[in-house]
Order: sequence, then structure tokens, then C-alpha cells
Amino acid sequence: MIGHDAVDDFFTTVFGGDNFTLNKLPTTNESLSVESLAGFRKVHKVLNEAGVPRFLRMPVGRSLGIRVFQTAPKGSKLILSTKMAAKLVDVYSNDAKMLDARFNTQMLKALENITTTDSAVKVIAPAYFDSQQIAAMGDLSRKLARYLTADPKAWRAYQNVAKGQVVEESERYTDSPEQKSNITAVEALLDDLAAVIAVPSLQN
Repeated sequence: MIGHDAVDDFFTTVFGGDNFTLNKLPTTNESLSVESLAGFRKVHKVLNEAGVPRFLRMPVGRSLGIRVFQTAPKGSKLILSTKMAAKLVDVYSNDAKMLDARFNTQMLKALENITTTDSAVKVIAPAYFDSQQIAAMGDLSRKLARYLTADPKAWRAYQNVAKGQVVEESERYTDSPEQKSNITAVEALLDDLAAVIAVPSLQN
């Protein structure tokens, strides 16, 4: 593989070996910080306890994640424990060796050089948010759950349409005043939750 990079390899093939330059793009698929993930766990615990079905919790998490990522400070990234990293190498090392041999990559080296920690990583809300923030997350999540369970299809269908996905007739929202009000409320609550999660008040 040219330069041990799939993109370089692809364009080298496309351009027949002629020189080319790729502009650096911003990273857009970064994981959320540990602090944000701790807030997410609190929100999802409340939604789960309130009976919000999984098919709704997943898009809620995705939509909330986009909001938080756009506003939250970088924070700390989740790091694998040394023990878990060793298990990962054990499970995937043969696959990495095969890729290295077939495509001239450096997957095994990357796998063995994963950043690890021997310290316990706390992914719980009290480690990063004060009691007032945790209470706000709980209140907002319970309100969100009420709107989502009152009309489970409305906000989800609205999200699908907004993303340009094909929606079955039975899954479409009617655009009635009641559903518009429901969707508006859900969107506002997601904004409010993101605003709380994006600013952890405690330094662990």
C-alpha cells in the first residue's frame, strides 16, 4: 500500500503515478471526551428508566452527541486499560499480520502501540459535574422522555427526513400542530442538555 495509506494508494492508482497533493481536512470523527461520556451515561440511564425504547435512545444519543461535540471543550479522551489493550492485541493480532502481509500496512505496529493507562478512568457524572448540573440533567432527561414516549414516531421521523432518508408512509409524521409542538420541545430539550454536558464544572 502506497505510503501505508489507503487514500494515497487510491489516488496514486487513479492518477497513474502522477504527482498530486491532498489538502488536509479537519478531523470530524473524533470521540467525545470522558467528561461528555459521563454526562451521556446519566442521560441514557434516565431515559432507559423512563421507558424510552432503544430505537429512540440511539438517535437521541447521536443528535445530542453532535450538539455536545460542537460546543464542548476538548476534554480528556477515553483510554484503554493496559489489561484491555492486551486482550485487543490478542484478539486482532492475526488479522493485523494478514493485512500487513497483503497490503503492506503497519496495522500490527499500530495495534501494539495503542495508548493505555494503568489508572482507573471514571466515566460517571459526579466525577465531572456538580450536584446542580446532575439534577438539571435528570430533570431535562425526564422531560425529554415524556415528549418522546408521548409520540414515539414524531421526532424520529423528523430526524430521518432532515437527514434525507427514505421514510415509509407509516413512519412519516403528519406535520400536525401537536407533532410540530412535540418536535420543537424535543429539539429544545436536546439543546439544553447539550449546554449542561458541554461545561463540566469539576476537574477530576
